[in-house]
Amino acid sequence: MEVNGAKRWVNLGFISFQPSEIFKFAYILFLSTFVYNFSRELKKFSFFLKVSPLIFSPLLVFIIIKDLGTLISLALSVLIIFSFSKINKKMFWSLVISGLLVFIPLIYFTVPYAQERIDSYKNLILYDKKSYHIQRNFISIGSGEIIGRGFGSSMQKYSKLLPEADTDSIFPIYAEEQGFLGSVFFVLLFFAFTFLLFRRAGKLRNIFEKILISSWSFLLVFPVFFNIGVSVGLMPFSGMPLTFVSRGGTALFISIIITFLILKISKKY
Repeated sequence: MEVNGAKRWVNLGFISFQPSEIFKFAYILFLSTFVYNFSRELKKFSFFLKVSPLIFSPLLVFIIIKDLGTLISLALSVLIIFSFSKINKKMFWSLVISGLLVFIPLIYFTVPYAQERIDSYKNLILYDKKSYHIQRNFISIGSGEIIGRGFGSSMQKYSKLLPEADTDSIFPIYAEEQGFLGSVFFVLLFFAFTFLLFRRAGKLRNIFEKILISSWSFLLVFPVFFNIGVSVGLMPFSGMPLTFVSRGGTALFISIIITFLILKISKKY
C-alpha cells in the first residue's frame, strides 16, 4: 500500500502493518547472533568481506520502498554491533568511511525522493524558505511560547495546516500545546530513558546480551531525537516516527516488545 509516495505498508483489508518495523527487530537479533557466534572468524577481515553481501544486501530494499529513516537507523545499529566484535577496527572504519563517500552521492543522484529531501534541507540551511512543511513546524512550535496553548488546543492540528500532524510532525503539535517548558520536560524524559537503557546494557556480563540490548536500545531512542531534530530544522525529513508517541500500531507494538525484552533480560543483573 502506497502512502505519500512511500510503499511501506501491507494492507490485508482488516488490518495494515509496516513490515520494516518487524524487520528491524529481527535483523538486529540476527546480526547480534552472527557477530557473537563468528567472533573468532571476524578477526580475519577477509571473512567479513566474504559475508558482507549476504549480511547487508537486505538493507537495500529500504531504498526501493522509500524508507531512508529505517535504513539510517539500521545502518547506525550495525556500527554499534560491530563495535563489540573482534573485527579489525581500522579496516572496518576505513571501509565504512569509503562506503559513505561513495554511497551518499550515489543515493543523492539516483534516488529522486532522497534528493528532494536533501535539497529541502539545504534550502532551509541557506535560509531559502521553500519548504512548506518545515515552515508549519516552526509556526506550530513557536506559537506554543513558554507554557503552551493547553492540551488538545493546537491550532495547527485542527486546522490541518501542518502535514502529518499525528506521525512525523507530532512533536510540533506537542510543543504548541505544552510550550517551551513542556517540550524541555519531554526531551529530558527521553534523555533519562536513554541513560537508563544504556546503563542496564552496561551492567550485562554476557557479551551477546550486551550487544543485543545496546543495539535494541539504540533503535528505541535514535528515532526520538532524529524526529525532534527534523521538527526544529536540524535534520532532513526522513519519515522517522517518534517512539511511543507517533501514530502507528506496528511501531508501537515492536517498541513495547523491545522494551519488555530489555527489562526481562537485564532483570537478573
